Amino acid sequence: MDAPDPPHKDVRQHLDGDGARSRHHHRRGPCRGSSSNAGELGHTSVYLDGERCFCGNRGCVERCAAHAAVMRSARSKADDLADLGLVFGDDTVAQNFDKLARAAVGGHAVAEVFIARSARYLAAAVVSFVNVLDVDRLVLAGPSIAVAGSVYARAVRDRLVESAVARQSHGVLVELATNPRDSAAIGAAALVLQRSVAPGHGPRLVTPAATLGTP
Repeated sequence: MDAPDPPHKDVRQHLDGDGARSRHHHRRGPCRGSSSNAGELGHTSVYLDGERCFCGNRGCVERCAAHAAVMRSARSKADDLADLGLVFGDDTVAQNFDKLARAAVGGHAVAEVFIARSARYLAAAVVSFVNVLDVDRLVLAGPSIAVAGSVYARAVRDRLVESAVARQSHGVLVELATNPRDSAAIGAAALVLQRSVAPGHGPRLVTPAATLGTP
């Protein structure tokens, strides 16, 4: 008989320019889901009347908190952000976000509004994940975290203290990844390696036909 899982469970949250993702780790390794798509935090709806997402939902984290969403909102205040030297365009989203985030951390009042809003949207989705999975440790990663990790971590911690369902039973440690920009690539490479050295334990692709139960 297998020994029971230890209480320590780990969720890694990754926020980047395209969206937000989550990976849940426990004693036996990462949880992948039936088609290796578990952890799509970016398609958790945090604003029911928000912009429609390609996934079919409205107000997904991806549409509210990711780089592109933040910069679309910031463009409406371009005059108030003129001192940051932003050049709005599809090919400058990552660079502009870095500038905006650095300014927010440095105390720029207008920049703070946009980064803080992004952090609150992420925190709203994270607390739902914590309530479902009952984890005790979160590791935040991604380009957004690399620049403004303190803002995002504070928002997540505050939301967990306020509304995590198990907050009276245990706390949730919120940490920043040591290599936040490259953590997703490192994790993906590790999964591919695991599939090579331990067949049957790596990512598994499921065809649409198999998903629908077609013989």
